[in-house]
Amino acid sequence: MNYGKCKILSKNELNLFYSLFYRQIGGEVSTDGDFLIFEGNKYSRRGFLFKTFVMSAIVGFMFLFDW
Repeated sequence: MNYGKCKILSKNELNLFYSLFYRQIGGEVSTDGDFLIFEGNKYSRRGFLFKTFVMSAIVGFMFLFDW
């Protein structure tokens, strides 16, 4: 194999939550302490989604796939 001519592909940037964009298109973004809330989802100030799950849903998922 000729590795000298291989083209290295770069990854696309992540599309994190950008509150100004959602406000411009008419979305309602509110704050709850350190989190931004949009459509029931909590986002950090840096744009990462924090999702909470019920423990029974996680345990049921684990038994479904025999973990």
